[in-house]
Parts: sequence; structure tokens; C-alpha cells
Amino acid sequence: MYGWAGTHWQAVPDLVGERQAATWLRNNYADKATAGGARTAWAFSKLLAASSPAVPSPDADEGVVIPTRNAYLRVGSDGRIIAEAHERSVGMRYLVDAEAPGVRIGAEYTPAPVPADSRFGRFLAHAQTDSDVLAFVQEQAALTLMPGQPQIAAWWYGAKGSGKSTLAAIIKRFHHRAVALDMKNLDGFRLEKIIGASLVVCTEVERGKWNEGIFKQLTGGDEVQVDRKGRPVISYTSDAKWIICSNLDPWITDPTGAVHRRIAPVRWARTVASAQRNSRLVDEIMRDEAHIVLDWLLAGVQRIVRDHGGQFRPEGQWPAQVRRWAREIRGASNPVADWIDSERVGISAGVLHTRREIFGAFNVWAEAHGEHEPISEPVFWRAFWSTGECASAKEPERHEAGQTANGKRTMLPLHRIALGDDLREGDIPTPTDAAVPILDGSDLPF
Repeated sequence: MYGWAGTHWQAVPDLVGERQAATWLRNNYADKATAGGARTAWAFSKLLAASSPAVPSPDADEGVVIPTRNAYLRVGSDGRIIAEAHERSVGMRYLVDAEAPGVRIGAEYTPAPVPADSRFGRFLAHAQTDSDVLAFVQEQAALTLMPGQPQIAAWWYGAKGSGKSTLAAIIKRFHHRAVALDMKNLDGFRLEKIIGASLVVCTEVERGKWNEGIFKQLTGGDEVQVDRKGRPVISYTSDAKWIICSNLDPWITDPTGAVHRRIAPVRWARTVASAQRNSRLVDEIMRDEAHIVLDWLLAGVQRIVRDHGGQFRPEGQWPAQVRRWAREIRGASNPVADWIDSERVGISAGVLHTRREIFGAFNVWAEAHGEHEPISEPVFWRAFWSTGECASAKEPERHEAGQTANGKRTMLPLHRIALGDDLREGDIPTPTDAAVPILDGSDLPF
């Protein structure tokens, strides 16, 4: 059962519906205003609703709609945001519990960047110093505002006091209905509160002791059976987003790899000493800077829609650090991928290399990283060409005359692979000494 709340369609649990029926009976038929009468009235209304048109679903072809308290913000495929009035027919079933500052219905809305000297800005700068990882975290947070089930959860792990739970608590404030679940107990009556929730936040995970099966169903958009105390079991499909925080890295036993594919891990390593922690930081940010956080989230939504077609970016496009963390969690050591990440191996802007040179560069790196087992050349090439950054250079750019390892003459394939200091595609060339202008003093800006 859903009811129109003025801004969105809100799921109505049975207990809430019975309370609404009791109030209505008291105001209109006082002689029928009993507990039994309220239950009967609510049950009767559900029978009537079963034959009524269903709540509409948002049209994905019309762009992504973010429902705030003062407007619907529709994000087009080009990333532009247009403010619209709340409308039943759009079919929004959740609310972002905040107001977009200065919004005007029918006009374009442009999120402002986070001021570096704001509390929220200083918090972000300390929590994640890698700009690529911070942008990734921003998209994870932004994804919680978007409709639909993305089938992937944010799993933030690291020592206590590193800021992960603080950011989760901030994001939770933007959700009209956010719930906390115990990862160890995701079945029985404990699952009832997920009905109608747009966000699930888990702040305690006991290593190796959590319900991977139910988690996989809930994040995969599968139908689950929900027990309710004193009421019939119902089937429910959740579209709630997930943020999981833990001190230790995720410990996953599922042999199929499905659970691994459901999480995007980020390590939080920069802690704040206990004596320096501000226990009211979340309250202060939400009191004074909620509009700053909302714009930060909306900028993340823009990037997801504009750059990734409205979907969370695929693993091949995650930052190198995040991909490395994901491999560590899977327990899958991949020296070739580590070499590509750490040495920025990629598509060359002009330089060509033979396979012997590429494999030789890897061997030099591997000798300095003894944590990896030696691998043969055939194994290396299978791993190398399967990596997204290099796969497009598998076909040689051209061939040149050369010799094989045993001295025979042959034509060697040359690939557009950048090694060491080679320029990559997208790099800005550094000017040579000859191209640097000589200043005579009159050209100085002071």
C-alpha cells in the first residue's frame, strides 16, 4: 500500500494504515472507532486498492529524477538539471529529505562546488587524499539518491575514527526512510523494517559471520520473503541502496563470486585521534552546510548520468587503488594488474614497443616486488590483454624487422603501449627547452 505524501508516494505499513483508519473513524464514525473497526477498515481499503491502478513507475527514458522537498530535480543525459514541481504521475516512491537552495521551478539548477574552507570540505580533504578515490566515494554516496536498484553496495572499511561512519551518518540524514540492519541477522522478523526503505546503513559487521545469501538477494533486486509479527508473510523486492561500514576488510565466503560483484570497497586509512574528534560534527554539518552536501551529492549524480549512462561505473573504470583493494579482498593476486596500476601502463600517444620490451619491463618491476609469484610469458600475455586499459592495443600498429630470442630474423609486432616515461593518450606534452620563451623582464607579471 502506498499513499501520496505531497512530495512522493510513501509505503504505508499495516500499523500506520490502521492508525490512519482509526483517526478517520473517530472523526467520521465515532461509534465504529475501535481497534477492531480500524483493522477491518484498513483491510477493506487494501481490497479496494488491489483493483485500482498501481502506483506509476518513473520513466527511465525521461532522465533521472531526484525528489527533494522543494522540487523534483530531473537530470538529463547531458548532466543538466531542471527543477520540476512535485507530481503524482511521476511515480517517485522515496524522498531526499533536503531542499535544493535557490531552486526555481522550470529553471536549470547548477550544484555549487564544495568550499574548501567549509566543515564538510575540510572533512572530505582529510578523509580521502586521493582525488580519484574521493570522486569514487562521491559517486557511491550520490547513487543512494537515485531511483532503482544498482545491484552494488558501498563497503567502507578502516580503523575507527577514519570518517567512514561519519559520512554514512550524513548521507543517512538525506533519506526520508533509512534503516539500520544487522548483517548477521537479515532474515525473520528483523527484515520487516526494510519495507519502503530507500537506504540501508550497516555500521557493525562481524568478520565472516554475516548473511551473504540474503544480502545477495536484497542487493540483486530479487524477491524475498519478509516475516511480519502477527501478520502474513509477504514477498518484497527492495530497491534500497546499501552503505556498509566495518573496521576490517570484507570477509566473503561465497564461492560463486556473486557477493564480490555486489560490493565496491573503499579503504579509509586516515584516522583522527580520540581527543580531537568532534562528536557533533554530523549535526553541525547538517545544521549549517546541508546545502553544500546536497550539491556535492547532486554533482555526483550528474557525473553518473552524463559519463556512465545513469549506471554505477563498471569495475574496469574504478580508480586503480579501488581495483587493488577489490582484488585483495577476493584473495586473487594479479601481478600484471598491479604492475599496470602502479606503473601507469596504458595506451601510448605515439611510442611503439615490442612484446619483448613490454614483458621485459614487467620482469624488471616484478623482481622489485617479491610478494608476487613468478609467472610465465604466456600467462603474462593472457592477463595483459584481458585488462581494459591495454586490450585495445592488442592488434599491432605495425611490424619491423628484428630477431627472435635465438637469433633468427623475423618481423616483430609493435604495439601502442606506453611504458615508463612514455606519453599516454590524454597526457599534455611537456614543452622542450627550445619552446620555453625567454623573459626579458618586461614580461614579468609584477
